[in-house]
Amino acid sequence: MPLVAEVLGLVSIADHPGAPPIVPTVIARAVLDGYGVHIDYSGEANLSHPTTSEWIAAAEDQGVIMLTLGMDPWAGRNLDDLDCYLSRSERLFMGRLRVHVRAGTDR
Repeated sequence: MPLVAEVLGLVSIADHPGAPPIVPTVIARAVLDGYGVHIDYSGEANLSHPTTSEWIAAAEDQGVIMLTLGMDPWAGRNLDDLDCYLSRSERLFMGRLRVHVRAGTDR
């Protein structure tokens, strides 16, 4: 299992049929700040990605996000490429992260 997936509490989708588990907040959580999402993990580490206001609203509404980590770099350009990428379940890890809104965020 790739080290980053293990640290984030993600599971191999090939070995875990059905919905991926919710990762305990003490391991990792998704923090929204109005501009994007930050994946806080291991107490000090942080991954971030810019998002849209619609994405942030949907994440707040659902209360969780689905985090997918692939062992191969993404080089696709369309939904067909994404379908092909996601079909390699032995190379993907997933987990659901609880959503938190950073204090002071205008939302």
